[in-house]
Formats: sequence, structure tokens, C-alpha cells
Amino acid sequence: MLNRVGMAVRSASRSRLVLFSILVCTVVLLLSGPVSQAQIYYGSITGTVTDSTGAVVSGATITAKNIGTGAENSATSSDS
Repeated sequence: MLNRVGMAVRSASRSRLVLFSILVCTVVLLLSGPVSQAQIYYGSITGTVTDSTGAVVSGATITAKNIGTGAENSATSSDS
């Protein structure tokens, strides 16, 4: 009889360990999603727009195109 009780306790401990492991894995997966996404969407392009004489061009339209997706983003240059 004592052996059956010991087996029941071990089985319950294993079940709790499995549930705890699933919970930990779920939490890690949920928390790692936003961290990996943050590195995809941000970037910058800097430089100076000049004409053929080397003078700075203010108000020029600059377009950056992602060749892989075809997505385009435009901006206008400033004085600074």
C-alpha cells in the first residue's frame, strides 16, 4: 500500500513539473516576440544633397526604395 502512495506522489510531481515547464516556455515565447520585431522596422539615411557644382540643394525630393518588397518612402531635404 505504501508503494502505491509513493507512486501517486511521484506521478503528481511529474505532472506539476510538466505543467511548469509548459508555462515557462509559453512565457519565454510571448516575451521574445516584441524584442525580435523591434529590430526590423527602424533605420535612417543621412547625407547631403548637392548639385553638380557642389552647392547644397534645399527642397529636393529624396526617395528610398526597398528592392526586395518594392516599398518606397519619400522625404524632402532641408537647409541643414
